[in-house]
Formats: sequence, structure tokens, C-alpha cells
Amino acid sequence: MLVYVLNVNGQPLMPTSRCGKVKHLLKEGKAKVVCRCPFTIQLTYECGNYTQPITLGVDSGSKHIGLSATTVTDELYAAEIELRKDIVELLSTRRENRRARRNRKTKNIFNRKEKAFPPPLKTTSSFLTLLLVVMYHVRYIFIKLKNLRLAMWVSMPVFILYEVL
Repeated sequence: MLVYVLNVNGQPLMPTSRCGKVKHLLKEGKAKVVCRCPFTIQLTYECGNYTQPITLGVDSGSKHIGLSATTVTDELYAAEIELRKDIVELLSTRRENRRARRNRKTKNIFNRKEKAFPPPLKTTSSFLTLLLVVMYHVRYIFIKLKNLRLAMWVSMPVFILYEVL
């Protein structure tokens, strides 16, 4: 366990792993606790401001990032960060929701009343109705003339058109 040390003025010194030494400094009143996490003490007496050079190492990978702060002999800090893996899925869900929102804004023209149909649909439906009536009369004429083959041929489109309307 490392204990971080501050001098009298609050400037950082090198951390120590000598917990017994820290315990004696605290009991004798030569140090006070500044922070519990990470455990940091501040010295109450004057001392030298000797520090060692510290090297920071960063290893950036595609799924993990590693950090390390070291001196020549010791490792002072080490951490591994795992990057998020759900970004692609969240973006695709966002795109699908956006498309669904855009598609919802269209109006269904088949839920309108008969008078509310736009002109192209109005002419198409009236044309199909007229064609249905004409074919029905043609079928009736063929039945009167006793030509049943032509009457059957004409009756199939009549039923198909009737189902469409």
C-alpha cells in the first residue's frame, strides 16, 4: 500500500510504502491525515523537497487502455481502463428510431372518408366502379344469349374487381 506524502507547504513528496514509519509519524504528531482515499499525510516539520523523476506510460489499445507511473525502481500507479463496446449498437438503434419517427409522420390516406380522397384516387375508384358495372352487364348479356363460356370468362374479372373495391 502506498501512502502519499505532502510537505509543510502542501507540495507533494515521493510516496512511501513504509506504513510503520507513517504510523509512528502520526502518533508523534509529526504528520496529520489530509485525505483518506487515497491515504495522504502532510508533514508538520520542515524537511528536504527531494523527489525522483517519474515516468508516465500509456498503452492505448482498441479495447483497453493501460496507464502506469513509475520511478527507476518502483511502480507508483497502475490502471487499466476498459473502453465501451456498445457504441455501435446504440448508434444503430438511434438510426432505426429516427427512421421510424420519420415514417410515422406520413398519413394513411385509406382511413379517410369517401369525399376526402385525393383526385387521382377518386378517378381510379370511380373508373373501377364503372368498369365493374359494365362487365356485369356484359356478363348478363352473354347469359341471355346462352353463351356460357364467354359469360364465365367475363365473370372472373368481375369478382376480382369486386374484391379490389
